Amino acid sequence: MKRRNSVLFTVLFLLLSNYLFGQEKLFSSVKLGVGTAACRPVEIYEFSKKEYHDVKPAIRLEGDCELFDNFKTGVYWSYAKIFHNDKEWYFVYNDRQYEIGYARSVSDSFYYGLKFTYHSLPDELELRLPLGFDAYYGLCLGVATELWENVESKKMAISFFEYSICIGVSYMFTYAIGIYGEYSFGSFYNKTHHRGQIGIMYQFQSK
Repeated sequence: MKRRNSVLFTVLFLLLSNYLFGQEKLFSSVKLGVGTAACRPVEIYEFSKKEYHDVKPAIRLEGDCELFDNFKTGVYWSYAKIFHNDKEWYFVYNDRQYEIGYARSVSDSFYYGLKFTYHSLPDELELRLPLGFDAYYGLCLGVATELWENVESKKMAISFFEYSICIGVSYMFTYAIGIYGEYSFGSFYNKTHHRGQIGIMYQFQSK
């Protein structure tokens, strides 16, 4: 809990101080959203091997800056409280599963990394869409870290390298305030390949 609060406080402090006192903004825009985080998969044996995932909500914070026309780079940080399955029991008879049990531990998972996006629309499509609409695609590279205490009260930690291709859209109600939605496909922690998020965004005015 203390580690999570300290990380969140540091990120928010940097954003706030940059906005209030910086002559040049560190970020051109920031996003606050809700996404998904998968728990450790459970192996289900019923005629064939299958995997089942519990999915939990994740809070996500992003900041990006425009390096040059239409190209942005930034950082992201996300947190979710998920479950870690330390032990599993199942009963199989004639290739059918009749009972399964878990020994679960509540864990804290953190996701952080870099994001590179290109913002562009075909001219004909851009003319037909409302002013303030934007679409982008890009690459995300990051790390997922899970911290938990197992059934033997031993503190555990594991990290995993993540990478994905993302595609998203946003709509600005004013110059500063807007909403966004994003879908990513790639290699994520806990053997998942899809991730989505929605949220609000704030765009800083350039000086």
